[in-house]
Amino acid sequence: MKRVLKILLVMVAVIGGLYLAISHFMSLGTSQDAIEQYNYHQDFTEGVDSLSQNWSKKDFNQLKELYADLAIVGSMGAVEEESLSEYKNSLDLKADLILRSYFNQKTWNESELQSLNKFAQYIEHNYTINAVSGYYSIQSLFASSQVCRTQSQVENCIAESAKYSVQPWSNCTSLKDGLASVPNTSMTSYTNKTLLPKCRKMNNFKSNYSYFDDFDADYQMLKNAQIFLGQHKYSNSTLDASFKSIKYNDAANALDPKFF
Repeated sequence: MKRVLKILLVMVAVIGGLYLAISHFMSLGTSQDAIEQYNYHQDFTEGVDSLSQNWSKKDFNQLKELYADLAIVGSMGAVEEESLSEYKNSLDLKADLILRSYFNQKTWNESELQSLNKFAQYIEHNYTINAVSGYYSIQSLFASSQVCRTQSQVENCIAESAKYSVQPWSNCTSLKDGLASVPNTSMTSYTNKTLLPKCRKMNNFKSNYSYFDDFDADYQMLKNAQIFLGQHKYSNSTLDASFKSIKYNDAANALDPKFF
C-alpha cells in the first residue's frame, strides 16, 4: 500500500511539473514579439567577445555552443537573414583563430583532433580539415617506412616526408621527429628486407642461379642500390661487407651465359 502511494505521489509531481512548464510556454507565446524578448544580439556579442584567440577546451566548447545557438535562432526566423550572415561571419573569424592556434601547439591529441575534424566539417574550416587529414597521412607514412622493399617505395617515403615537414605538422614535436626519421627508417627497411637477403642469395650462387645473366642483373641492382643509398647519406656496414663478399668473378666462370 505504501509503495502504491509513493508511485501515485511521484506521478502527481511529474504531471504538475509538466503543467507548469506548458503553462509558462503558453504564456510566453511564439509570436515575433515574444521571441524578441530574448536579446540574442547581446548574448551573442558577449559570447564572442569572451572567447580567447588561442585554443582551449573551454573556448572550443563555447564556440560549438555559439554555432548551435545561431543555428536554432536562424531556424526560428528570429533574426533577419542579413544579420544572421553577419553573426556567422563574426563567429567564423573567431573560430579560424582558435582552430589554427591548436595546430601551433607542440603536442597534438588524437581524440581532440577527431573532435576538431568533426566540427571543422560542420563549419567547413578547410585548414583544420587539411591539417587533420595530413596527420593521419603521416601516421600511414610512418608505418609504410618500416616495410619498404623496393627503391621506389623508399623514394616515395622520402618525398612524402619532405612534403609534410612543413607547418602545421612541423609544429607538433612527435610528427616533426618522426618525419625526420622516415628516410633512414625506409632505407634501413629496404636494406634488411631486400638488399641483405639478395647478398646472401648471391653468395650461394651455385645453388641459386643457373645463368650468369641473372646473377649479373642482381649484382647491378645491388650496385645501383648502394649508389642510391649513398646519395642519401645512408651507410650500413653489414651491407657493405656483404656486398664486398660477393664473388663476382667466380660466378662469371662457374655459371653459364643465357642463350636466347
